[in-house]
Amino acid sequence: MDPLLKFLTGSFVPKSNEEEQLVRKRASKFTIVAEKLYKMGRASPMLRCLGEDETNVVLLEVHEGVCGSHIRGRELAAKLLRTGYYWPTMIQDSVEFVKKCDKCQKNLDKKHSPAC
Repeated sequence: MDPLLKFLTGSFVPKSNEEEQLVRKRASKFTIVAEKLYKMGRASPMLRCLGEDETNVVLLEVHEGVCGSHIRGRELAAKLLRTGYYWPTMIQDSVEFVKKCDKCQKNLDKKHSPAC
């Protein structure tokens, strides 16, 4: 994300011609609003790009917070997208976060359907 942010602000210095072409191609899907990086989404107009320090806070709040329902990893990533957040390793981070959740692992084998 850092080369994209530098490219969009005009302070990017490429190491090679291929790197410049790659960053230029990827940067066409991003924009800066109020000094924050946003990605143009398919279903939603703009998705807020998060850094590494912000991802854990957002994962915790969406998974266990006020409206959290301890959903699985891929569903958690989809909910984060619907909420308006984005980072490149979102699905992998969500799956790993759910694997570390103690409450989710304790209730993994329980059936939540009625007996009849």
